[in-house]
Amino acid sequence: MKKYDVTVKREPGWWIISVPELDDITSHASTLNKVEFIARDLISAWLDCDEDSFSVNLQIIAPRIVKKLLTQAQHADEKARESQTRATHARKEAVATLLNMGLSMREAAQILDISHQRVSQLAS
Repeated sequence: MKKYDVTVKREPGWWIISVPELDDITSHASTLNKVEFIARDLISAWLDCDEDSFSVNLQIIAPRIVKKLLTQAQHADEKARESQTRATHARKEAVATLLNMGLSMREAAQILDISHQRVSQLAS
């Protein structure tokens, strides 16, 4: 079954639909949930074929500002993961230090204000 890539981008008031492989034919939809239906109708009219004789792959193009914001969010997520890793290592080191000083897991838990089960996890 033939698959057509359909690009979709937002313009004021409309979703603009284009099919680059078919001379960049275009149409528009008022809502995103209508895009596939309209794209199928556009392609079938252009090719004079049944709408079920092909598939479509919608490629929704986010506005530049949204792409920029998503990139910033991804960077922040990565920094948060790195920070969480450092915090976990520091907690493990604190647990190991207390246990090496001869304290019990329950005593270490009280000092660190965490459960003794969490101390056991960090100690392993």
